[in-house]
Amino acid sequence: MPLLFLLFLWIYPLAAQEHGSSFYINLRDFPLYIKDGFNQADTLRPPNIESGEWRIIPPGETTVIVKNAANEKSRRLFLSPFGTEEREYTFSIPFELSNENLSQMAPENAPVPGIFLASLGDNWEIYLNGRLIRSEMHLDNNGHILSHRSIRKIFFPLDKTLFNGRQNILVFRIRGDPAGAMTGFYYSSPYYIGEILSILKENSSPVTLALIAVYIFMGIYHLFMFLLRKKDIHNLYYGLFSTFLGIHFLCRTPEIYQYISNTNITFKIEYFTVFLILPTGAVFLESFFRGKIFRITKIYSGLFVFLALSQLVFSNAYREDALLVWQFASMIVAPVIVVIDICYLFVLAVRNLRQQYFADGKPCSLLVAVFRALIKTPFGNIVIGALISAGTGIFDVFDSLFLHRGLVLTRYGFFIFTAGTAFILVKRSAFLYNLQERVIARSNKGMNPRMVDWIMVKDREPWEMPSVNVKKAIMFTDIRDFTGLSERMSSQMVTDFLHVLNETLAGPLFDT
Repeated sequence: MPLLFLLFLWIYPLAAQEHGSSFYINLRDFPLYIKDGFNQADTLRPPNIESGEWRIIPPGETTVIVKNAANEKSRRLFLSPFGTEEREYTFSIPFELSNENLSQMAPENAPVPGIFLASLGDNWEIYLNGRLIRSEMHLDNNGHILSHRSIRKIFFPLDKTLFNGRQNILVFRIRGDPAGAMTGFYYSSPYYIGEILSILKENSSPVTLALIAVYIFMGIYHLFMFLLRKKDIHNLYYGLFSTFLGIHFLCRTPEIYQYISNTNITFKIEYFTVFLILPTGAVFLESFFRGKIFRITKIYSGLFVFLALSQLVFSNAYREDALLVWQFASMIVAPVIVVIDICYLFVLAVRNLRQQYFADGKPCSLLVAVFRALIKTPFGNIVIGALISAGTGIFDVFDSLFLHRGLVLTRYGFFIFTAGTAFILVKRSAFLYNLQERVIARSNKGMNPRMVDWIMVKDREPWEMPSVNVKKAIMFTDIRDFTGLSERMSSQMVTDFLHVLNETLAGPLFDT
């Protein structure tokens, strides 16, 4: 079942990227030309290869960023907190419309075309056949970037009168840090022109937004639970874990740009939270199921906390270096978490369950114990979700390092873990609440209600309760020949007899 779920997670994002219209121009099917600087005239003419200014990127290339494609020789040191001087570049894509596409655009009631870009940064302008169609250039009087715009999933409609028949030129004016990994096209796909209605439909994200709402709600709920009962420190760790998870995914959605336009802010928040997801999740598992935190967890958690805090003060280029450190560290840490925080704890749950069955005189095979541990034990309720979350997390790190598809399978994988964790935390809270009710009900029969309220409800020590002068009645009883009676009755009969006797004799005292 988990394998089928993982297969679904792999197929669903890929299917979502498939275009649903016959009007489709894949921009990655054409060569990409890059040059230093920007000249308005280049928006109207094809690149002049003979001039030696242009570098050619063949069709189907993966990510195309200035750091790699423009052969920049940056002197910036790895993990340096400072960036390099911003520069401008021109990306040009001459493309052709097929006869079918031309015929589809000819009627007056033809579908409205649109463009979709997987990513583009940092500051940029887009020209189609010399006409400016979108600008996100935000510069001061000296030409320095005032507000950053490294955006994922850019899509908007195009006026079909802008197309020049078969031959067309799409030009991007890009300004940014040449040593930055987000100056250019920092995702590999898709980049295309199609029907805007199909683009809008394919890139709607109600499921993602619903998952984000669940993560943030569960996080805030357990943070409040911790504030009400600080002894349950696991509520704090899980609340932080779930809240960081929801905020991280929210910062990756196109909707975030409607509220925070400066992507330098959103990226700081996104990277800050992603660095803290692993340690808070691991610390939650260990504190809840083991009651202690392993030393190795404290070590890598300290590293990740340092990386997270450094995002708030250092440059964008440093942020990308820190992400690279985190990615390789996570590839090492994730298997450690799987071993000591998932597999080890589940083995303990299976062993304890078998020992319990054997102590009761019931034989229990290993396979049966594993199945029952998955169903009956708290950790068994979340082990599958934990394994799926770890698997999707490892894949997302691998994708970020090598594939650059930006699928983010963890937004789905963590849902099962969150659902299982919420289930066991709610069960635990319900158990403690019912236990408290039973203790209060039993205590009310033989303890001052004021004392019960002071200890159980107000959570205070008995000796801290202020003294009060009250009138009380005390009754001593002696049951004649109780020893002989108890010898002739079973233990259950003795219990029932004393219960009825106490209820009868104590009633008048409590009524006074």
